[in-house]
Amino acid sequence: MKDATVDQLGAVAAPAARMAVFVRIDAPGGTLFLTSVPYDYAWDGHTWLGLGQALVVDAVEETSALSPTRLRVSLQGVTQDLVALILTENMRGSTASVWFAPLNEDFHVINAPEAEWVGRVDVPELDWDPKDDGTLTATASINVEQRLLAMMRRQVLRYTDADQQRLHPGDTAGRHIGRVNGKSVVWPSRTFFT
Repeated sequence: MKDATVDQLGAVAAPAARMAVFVRIDAPGGTLFLTSVPYDYAWDGHTWLGLGQALVVDAVEETSALSPTRLRVSLQGVTQDLVALILTENMRGSTASVWFAPLNEDFHVINAPEAEWVGRVDVPELDWDPKDDGTLTATASINVEQRLLAMMRRQVLRYTDADQQRLHPGDTAGRHIGRVNGKSVVWPSRTFFT
């Protein structure tokens, strides 16, 4: 926890520390609110889907070097509805936030924790695990990448009207690229201008 209050630090240092993980994914089709609490949980004005131990978040890596890192969020043994959502929803590029929140004796969040991790969702991965009874269980994994990683990716631009419109909407110069492509242009020599 980056900026923890005294109450939060006291709860974490207690012999029976109660912690919850909250993951918010702002997908195009709607926002997913997930929590490691084993039941649906009301917090921050939303009802978070309680996944219990099925929600696994890797440890946050902090480095002193300016290098991008990823955070892996896994949903183990997910339901068919969630698998269908992951397969049909284009979550890549969506914003995801992760909170680690200490809970008090009544299982309420202590104060308002700050988001520990904010990044962009990479392509979700599904791993299928066949069981002895013939059923399949799925583990969905999502990498949440820091914005620094997106900045380090090379931007591919082409001399096309579509890329010109993306950069400068309404500019019509890109429409003429196809007509001049492959044409040879002869510039006059220096003696022409004297």
